[in-house]
Amino acid sequence: MSLLRGALRRFTLKLFLLETALGVTVCLLAMLWLRLPDASALQVVASFVLGLLVLAIATGGQSWIALWLAHEERTRRRLLIGAASIIVAVLLWCLLSQWITALHAGDSQRASYLNSRFPHGLRSFFTYNHIYQWFGWLWSLLTWIVGGILAAASYAVTIGRPRAVFRTLVSVTWWVALVLLYILSTTVTGKMMDWTPGHGLGVELFSLIVRLGFVVILDGAVISLLLAILAQTQAMPDGTPEASQPRTEVIP
Repeated sequence: MSLLRGALRRFTLKLFLLETALGVTVCLLAMLWLRLPDASALQVVASFVLGLLVLAIATGGQSWIALWLAHEERTRRRLLIGAASIIVAVLLWCLLSQWITALHAGDSQRASYLNSRFPHGLRSFFTYNHIYQWFGWLWSLLTWIVGGILAAASYAVTIGRPRAVFRTLVSVTWWVALVLLYILSTTVTGKMMDWTPGHGLGVELFSLIVRLGFVVILDGAVISLLLAILAQTQAMPDGTPEASQPRTEVIP
């Protein structure tokens, strides 16, 4: 509980605003980048430069927030290391996600086989559809466990404490929060974006704006809370000041 209390102290309005502003900025720039034409060499160059800018803002901004949250100096070297660690973590997550997706392709055969192995009296519960759905949940959970490991490792490298990643990996609070907040975010976001009122174009447009705003606030809060918990799990041990905090000299 002390870890959760410490994380909630780090979960400030400033952290939420920083994460939300970064997310909105990156999304808007990414939308602009996707809409750029590539009919000429100049447009291709412009698209390439804007793509690099989006990448730099996303990774550099997240590194800056991580260092600020850990009370570490935000030097150019640390920002570059943090950005590189985020890029590597995202690439690894994409590669491993593809591998997990390939495993998911065989769920139909697995579900059919397992359903046939259960006694007749249990097949009403262990149906093909249930087993197939459970496999989907399993692969989704495995994907986000991998994401949790990579996020913890990337954060540890960013703040300059690689060994601190082990404190996150053994933290029950981190894993429970990751799973619960992931379920909350994806479920609510999906429900909100799928719901559309049928009362005219003006009402639908207003509803879309409201729903997008709600999703931005919710996802920003979820990301901020996860980052606060991650920072707390990798904080310096009690009694040891962090790098940017002054150390009290012991007078004999």
